Amino acid sequence: MDEYPTAADLTARGVLFFYKEGQPRVKLDAADAATRAAFAAEVARRTDLFDTQSRARGVPVHHARLTDAPPPRHGACECCGDPLLVYRRDGRAPCEGARGGTCMLCVAAIRAVLRRRGARL
Repeated sequence: MDEYPTAADLTARGVLFFYKEGQPRVKLDAADAATRAAFAAEVARRTDLFDTQSRARGVPVHHARLTDAPPPRHGACECCGDPLLVYRRDGRAPCEGARGGTCMLCVAAIRAVLRRRGARL
């Protein structure tokens, strides 16, 4: 496994990211122990980075960025720059030319920071 896995890496190893009733969810049942550990470690790493960056820059956590590079125009997470496929709302083929949005690892980390700061999610 890469030192810092992406959501795509983890998906290829059995992690399922999805939304249910508008809330982000993660299913780790099909992932082996090493993948589950890598997922937990990466979310913890990103959580600390988001918390530190948002406090240092004086911005809300969802405006913090894990890279100094400008947000990519297409096909990458706007927070970390990891590759990201964007699907249409109906779940069919990837949507060409759409902005990347935020990968599920960054979503999980942002939510962890908000919970750490007292938000009830």
